[in-house]
Amino acid sequence: MNTTQNSRSERIYNELRMDILSGKISGGTRLAESTLANEKQVSRTPVREALHQLVKEDLLYAIPRAGYVVQELTEQDIMDLFETRESIELVAGLTALKRISDEELTLLKNNLDRTQEVIDSGITKGMIDLDIEFHDTIYKATRSKYLYRICLTLSEYTLKFRRSVIIVPEIAKRARRDHFNIYNALKTKDAIKVEEAIKFHLKVVKKDILGHMTKLRQDSFLLR
Repeated sequence: MNTTQNSRSERIYNELRMDILSGKISGGTRLAESTLANEKQVSRTPVREALHQLVKEDLLYAIPRAGYVVQELTEQDIMDLFETRESIELVAGLTALKRISDEELTLLKNNLDRTQEVIDSGITKGMIDLDIEFHDTIYKATRSKYLYRICLTLSEYTLKFRRSVIIVPEIAKRARRDHFNIYNALKTKDAIKVEEAIKFHLKVVKKDILGHMTKLRQDSFLLR
C-alpha cells in the first residue's frame, strides 16, 4: 500500500473509530464497504483496511458476505474495562504525582473552575469536553508516551456511555467533586489519597454507566 493509500485508510479508521466510540454510530449498526467508500469518496481498499483494523480492536465484527456490524458493549465488558482502567490509571496517577508541573496543576484548577461554571449555569452539555481535558492533563503529566496512549485508549472506550451520563446534573456534580479530590491529592503530593480518589471516581463512573445501560434496556423494552 502506498503512502496516499495509508493516509486515507488511517483517516477513515480514525473517523469511524471516534464515531463508534462517541455513539454517533450506535451498536448494532451495519457498515458496508461500498456505502462507506461512496460517503468518504475513496476506493474500497482504504475503507477495507480501516474496517479490518476496527475488527482487530473488537469495535466491529465481520459477517461473511454481509459486511460489518458495530459491537455493543455488554455489562461484563464494562466491568472488565473498568477493572483494567483502575489498574492502569492508578499507575498513571502515581506517576503523575511525581512528575506533574505547577503549570499542569493550574490547568487542572482552571478546569475545575470552568466545570463549576457549567454546572452553575445548568447547561451541562460541555461537561464531556471538560471531563476529557481533566483526565488528559493527568495522562500527559506522566511524561510517558506509552502510558499516555494506553490510558487514552481505555478512556475512549467508555466515551460513548460517559457522554450520555455526564450531562445529567447530579452526575456532573459528582464528577466535579471526584475531580477536585484527585486534583487536591496531586497538589498535596499525597499518594494514598491519589489512590483512594482514583478508585472512588472510577467506581462511581462504572456505577453510573451500568445504571444508564440498564435504563436504556428498560426504555427499549417499554417501546416494543
